[in-house]
Amino acid sequence: MYLRTILVALAVVLSGSRADVSHDQVQDAFWEYVSQLSETARENVGKIQSSEVGKHLDELIKENLGQITVYADDLREKMTPLAQQFRTKVTEDGERLQEQIRQQVEQLSAQVSPISEEVQQQISQKIEVLKLRLTPYTEELSAQVSEKTEQLRQRLTPYTEDLQRTLQQNADNLQQALVPFAQDLQQKINENVDEVRQKLTPLTDEYLAKFTENVQELRTSLAPYTQEVQDRMNQQIEELSQKIVPFTQQLQEQLNANAEQLKAQLAPFAAELKAKLNENFEDLVPRAEALNNQVNQRIEEFRQNMAPYTEQLDTMISQNIQKMRESLQPHTDKVRQTLTPVEMQLRAHLTALWETFRQNLQK
Repeated sequence: MYLRTILVALAVVLSGSRADVSHDQVQDAFWEYVSQLSETARENVGKIQSSEVGKHLDELIKENLGQITVYADDLREKMTPLAQQFRTKVTEDGERLQEQIRQQVEQLSAQVSPISEEVQQQISQKIEVLKLRLTPYTEELSAQVSEKTEQLRQRLTPYTEDLQRTLQQNADNLQQALVPFAQDLQQKINENVDEVRQKLTPLTDEYLAKFTENVQELRTSLAPYTQEVQDRMNQQIEELSQKIVPFTQQLQEQLNANAEQLKAQLAPFAAELKAKLNENFEDLVPRAEALNNQVNQRIEEFRQNMAPYTEQLDTMISQNIQKMRESLQPHTDKVRQTLTPVEMQLRAHLTALWETFRQNLQK
């Protein structure tokens, strides 16, 4: 009925046969028809739910839902042991795999360890040889300083002793006899001090040349080893060279400075002797004895001033050799035990050169 009404209204609007039917009236009729359809649909749904078919449908849904729950519980009970078994198997397989990996790592370590220790032992021996070669130079340099100092004392002592004898034996012609001697004393002091300096100067150059030669031999001997080992050892050798080279130059400068200082300290003694010749002769004998003591004291001071440089050189070498040993420690503890030969050879060379230096100083 409502549909027929809407159609009639639309026909009237389209034909224009009734001018009093508006657009709003047609719209109201349409929505009323839609509302009627909705109400009819709700009534039909209610009838289905209250009928026997609706009840049977509800029971069928409930029955199937119960069976689904039973199936779910049964599946859960069956899957729980399987999950536990799977977890246990994964754990056991993981532990077994871990043990296999550990054994393989141990086997690999056992195979590599002898090779690594052999390489480090060879390097350690070369470092020990370097130390043994340098040690004699440091000892020789120190011995040369002591020897040359003692020789300087022995050469100057006769002049002071002759002065004492001359004072005692030539009392009558004392002034005339002592003037040439006093002039000669100053000349002898300068000559002997310059001679000591000239003999000691080449030793520092020789020491530096020997050190450079031994360091180059050590660098060459590292060629067969891995680049990492070469880089590490070359770095340590370079650090030692950067310390030794400036130190030998400093040693040479200090030697010249101490020699000039010794000459300056001994010069006033000859001048004082000349001045005393014009004074009371009775005071000359004790003055001559004091002069001898002061000369010996100044020479001893010269030796003591040079001694710290020899000790510092030896300490510098020992510290840097020890640093070389420690730089290889991450590879194995045996490295520190095998570094001694090269270090001793290095120290032996330096000690020998230093001993020569000291002996020349004493001469």
